Amino acid sequence: MLQKLKDMAADKEMGFLDHLEEMRWVIIKSLIALFVCCMGTFFFFSYVNDFLLGPLHSAEAMLGQKIPIRMANFTSPIFIILYMVILSGFALAIPFTAYFVASFIAPALTKSEKKVLIPGILSAILLFFIGAAMTYYLILPLGLYFSTNISAQYLQTEMFVDAQSYYGLVCMAILGIGLSFEVPLLQ
Repeated sequence: MLQKLKDMAADKEMGFLDHLEEMRWVIIKSLIALFVCCMGTFFFFSYVNDFLLGPLHSAEAMLGQKIPIRMANFTSPIFIILYMVILSGFALAIPFTAYFVASFIAPALTKSEKKVLIPGILSAILLFFIGAAMTYYLILPLGLYFSTNISAQYLQTEMFVDAQSYYGLVCMAILGIGLSFEVPLLQ
């Protein structure tokens, strides 16, 4: 990867239309990476589903009881699968897209900026996955435990979680908190 970035920097200057053509290829390659990652998550959907149910199982273990999940309507399973495939594919495609964008902007950078580029991208990816892991293993199980416990203890109600809202919460929390861990790089 570093060698390709160095080779691109050694190339001659490009015109405006050449830049647009290069940017078009970056977008196409990023969309192809997104499509491949989405298809991968679709074909391995049962594993993705088991993964996304992990925080719920952790909360159930803390509570010592099962938290039932219900479908609100007949189209919910289809939308849930599409939602999970697209968001999981997006999360998996982030490193590829970062590489394509870095290879596009590398020729315009100075030597000192290029020295920061690769560590910056790697630290961005690492910070995202640290935030996602913290959400998955700590925040979501404790949040689910807390809200279910409040529902049972203080409100004396049984919680019936809608599947679409559960999966939406898990996906958006993982992506949102993962992205919020990027804030240190903005300085």
